[in-house]
Amino acid sequence: MIAMVLAAGLGTRLRPYTDHVPKALVEIGGLPLIDHILIRLASFGIQEAIVNVHHHAPMLIRHLERQQVADIHVRISDESPDLLDTGGALRQAAAMLKGHGDILVHNADVLSDLDLRALHQAHTNGGNAVTLAVRSRKSGRYLLVSRDGALQGWTNASTGEYLWANEPQDACQPLAFSGIHFLSERVLDLFPDEVRFPLLPHYLRLAHGLVIGTWRHDEGQWTDLGRPEDLQNMRDWLSSVQGQDWIKKYHRGWSPS
Repeated sequence: MIAMVLAAGLGTRLRPYTDHVPKALVEIGGLPLIDHILIRLASFGIQEAIVNVHHHAPMLIRHLERQQVADIHVRISDESPDLLDTGGALRQAAAMLKGHGDILVHNADVLSDLDLRALHQAHTNGGNAVTLAVRSRKSGRYLLVSRDGALQGWTNASTGEYLWANEPQDACQPLAFSGIHFLSERVLDLFPDEVRFPLLPHYLRLAHGLVIGTWRHDEGQWTDLGRPEDLQNMRDWLSSVQGQDWIKKYHRGWSPS
């Protein structure tokens, strides 16, 4: 198994923190976000990760080249010339991702204690091409999920825009994407020819013939650290006894050898 950490974004929502550093290097709980993610991946037995870079790329590359916080080998997918969006990022990194089986894709600005093993088990048991972690929470955009957990559509709650995999359905439940998902290696050969494209509309196209599943995790901690207020709230919480206990659980006791 291999992981792809999406860390190339401009971090515009997180300004001014990201004016001079990439979002993945913004610190919380004494470590940059990217280090928290890598520790988490290593604790689940993932030994190799691809990290895409764009915003302040040289700074992030230097950090990753010398990072020693996790027993995980990191390779760079450099998007310095042009930001490729989520789908284009995976398409560019496909040659590095192939040959390792299922691929875990993890946003660099998400901290969550969801059980990655359970997510992967749901992916394999369902025979899914893709399995998206989802959560019942307030969001501006929702995945529309059928009763059996299959992705059927997407909506922007602010604009009223809808995208459907097939015909519009009334029985779908709106659930928010958690920024973490698995995809089977065969999906890498099904990307469009475009250099830059987003993943979710592509997955809706794939849902015409493949199972794009979801896995729900309403319990536990999940935080998108995309805005300054989210970052500050998480920093305040991690300074508490409860937060300190949680971060130890998140890292699952990993320590350098």
